[in-house]
Amino acid sequence: MADKPYQFSDEDMRRFIVNGHVTLKPDFPRSFHEHIYQQTKLIFESDGNPGNNLLPRIPEIQEVFDHVAVRDALSGILGPDYIMHSHRHPHHNLPGSAEQNFHKDSYWGYDKVRHHCPHWVLAFYYPQDVVEAIGPSAVLPGTQYYNTQLHEDGAEGTPLYGEAGTVTLLHFDLWHRAMANQTQKHRFMMKFEFVRMKSPAVAPWQPETPNWKTVGWEAPLGNHEAMWRHIWDWLRGQKSSSNGDSSSMNGEISELGNQLHGCSEVASLDAAYALGAVDDVSDTLAPMLIDALSADSELTRRSAAYGLGAVGKAAVPALIDALSQSSESIRRNAVYALAQMDLSAREAVPALSKALRDPCVQVRRHAAETLGSVGESAQNAVPALIDALQDSDDHVRFDSALALAQIGKPAGDAVPALVTALKDENRYVRFNASVALEWIGTPEAIDALLCFLSIYRWCHTTTNQSTF
Repeated sequence: MADKPYQFSDEDMRRFIVNGHVTLKPDFPRSFHEHIYQQTKLIFESDGNPGNNLLPRIPEIQEVFDHVAVRDALSGILGPDYIMHSHRHPHHNLPGSAEQNFHKDSYWGYDKVRHHCPHWVLAFYYPQDVVEAIGPSAVLPGTQYYNTQLHEDGAEGTPLYGEAGTVTLLHFDLWHRAMANQTQKHRFMMKFEFVRMKSPAVAPWQPETPNWKTVGWEAPLGNHEAMWRHIWDWLRGQKSSSNGDSSSMNGEISELGNQLHGCSEVASLDAAYALGAVDDVSDTLAPMLIDALSADSELTRRSAAYGLGAVGKAAVPALIDALSQSSESIRRNAVYALAQMDLSAREAVPALSKALRDPCVQVRRHAAETLGSVGESAQNAVPALIDALQDSDDHVRFDSALALAQIGKPAGDAVPALVTALKDENRYVRFNASVALEWIGTPEAIDALLCFLSIYRWCHTTTNQSTF
């Protein structure tokens, strides 16, 4: 281990906010990573890809994520109470394999809220030395905030390579791909996911300067100060402000409105965040953003949702009203906007509880996720979340189970329903139910969790060549 503990710095956080990734190098001996590499190769040769069972098959990998440098970085980005998700996947780039197309990861095939503020993080770990020729992962810095493909065809991206043991943390929505393996070597990359459990109240990485500082390097997609400042302040538990008011911005506000409704995703989002940061937005600009939720353009509707997230508490009453509208699109985008607010959405808990019974499945999904981000303050939603554990949609069920985990101890009445959910046909419902039992933490919950884990325990040395 390093003599001086690693500290995630202001510069690290600024680069993560702007570029969407940060690379670390835990100081293990090469023999440690070589052992993991050889174990991985043997498992692929004998049993194929272990998928979600990667960690039970090679438990030493946990030491990588327990290293102080990785823990500090994850705590800085996601808060100290983050969890490792049960989905993990070893990526095998075979000798001579072709490059992938750039893509964002799905949530195991499900639709979830795409947060600009960091709620989920991908971690890529290489157990062997990786150079560009062996086909590392490549990223498109700064693209984590955009749903559309902004890069030109043929873009190479920034390759993520380094010595054995290199770990890169990525914003979950960063566009990335595997590059072509031009060698005769096997390249392995272990992908893990980590999840924020609590909304930030203070900055967990102890910033040296409280205010957002304009980056001193060329940003990948231009200057997006309002968006970056909002994310920086959100991570500090603060509300962003432009230190200006609408009366001094009449001409600018008109132009921002045009950009919001334009066809450029970059300009539309910039406008939404700029409008959301105006000091008296509740009186003059929130209606402009609310009206944009019903625009013909999906791009405008989504940008408006992010802008309303930046407005925060002042926009909640209008969004509660929007949840009762007959238009499915308006309800869907209203709950999407509330999902960006975390604790500021507390006033909407009764409406969100009702939204768990909405006929639109996306409304139900996003309502469950939003209640989780509200945390303990959503405890009055526990009965509705218990009912949602029986929803016909897998995604509603696993988001409801995760929301109960994020509510924690006040969700004690959900223990019997969570015990039943441990038998759900969906693996991620089962995992989130187990996390909820852990975070509720009553004796009944812990007893049920230990019983579940004893049944599903795993022997990492048992293979088809060694069954006894």
